[in-house]
Amino acid sequence: MAPMIPTIDIAPLFGPACGAREAVDRAIAAAAAETGFMAVRGAPIAPAQVQALKRIFTLDAAELRRLWRRKFDARHANVYRGWFPRQEGHQTYKEGIDMGPDVAYGAAVVDNADPLREAMPLPPEAALPG
Repeated sequence: MAPMIPTIDIAPLFGPACGAREAVDRAIAAAAAETGFMAVRGAPIAPAQVQALKRIFTLDAAELRRLWRRKFDARHANVYRGWFPRQEGHQTYKEGIDMGPDVAYGAAVVDNADPLREAMPLPPEAALPG
């Protein structure tokens, strides 16, 4: 039987240091070591923001390409944050987007010297359907 992708309540990560926050850290580390994936709940993002972010998945191919990471388009500055297209021949056949903390907290948390805190490439609002 294939391992299940764990769902982790990450709300304690956005509060003060405590045992619950440490437990979330351990759960994330375990998910990374065991399945390599996780689903999250409890992020401090309003439902309307989540719905707006999901609209990214409805962009046409040309608009999605503007969000690609540098690995997939060398002209782009973003190393880690951004879209990763499906790669034929790879076992996972997945595509998606890696979002950074600026999606929840704004530009104040961006540090482009740190790939994990680089600015998130987002499409112009006018390019998003609906």
